[in-house]
Formats: sequence, C-alpha cells, structure tokens
Amino acid sequence: MSEKEDITDDEMLSKEELIKMLKVSTSMVNKLLRETDFPRYHLGRRILFRKSEVLDWLKKNCSTTKQDK
Repeated sequence: MSEKEDITDDEMLSKEELIKMLKVSTSMVNKLLRETDFPRYHLGRRILFRKSEVLDWLKKNCSTTKQDK
C-alpha cells in the first residue's frame, strides 16, 4: 500500500497536464523547455515531468512579488 502512496506523491505529468497545473500557455512551456534547465524526462517522443521536481524548480527559479498593504 505504501508503494501506491509513493507513486501518487511523486506523480508524472504529461505536457498537457503541466500546462493545466501551471495555468500557462503551450508556448510558455515550450519556451521553458527551450531556454532553461526545466526538469523533464524523455520517453521516446513523449516528454514527462515529475510534479515534485517541477515545484522545486519553480521555487528556485521564479521570483515572487509581495504587495504592501
């Protein structure tokens, strides 16, 4: 049972699922893949993304802006 939990905790995403998760356009994801070290896995012609690695990469590489209230 713990093996299934491990799989879902670190699920693999298709490009379409990544686009939906990040709420960005296809061209934005293509640009990330072309111009950065965005984490990905190639399986034949498919590209997959490990959700935990994507979230880590975003934390390290994307700035946040804080608004004063």
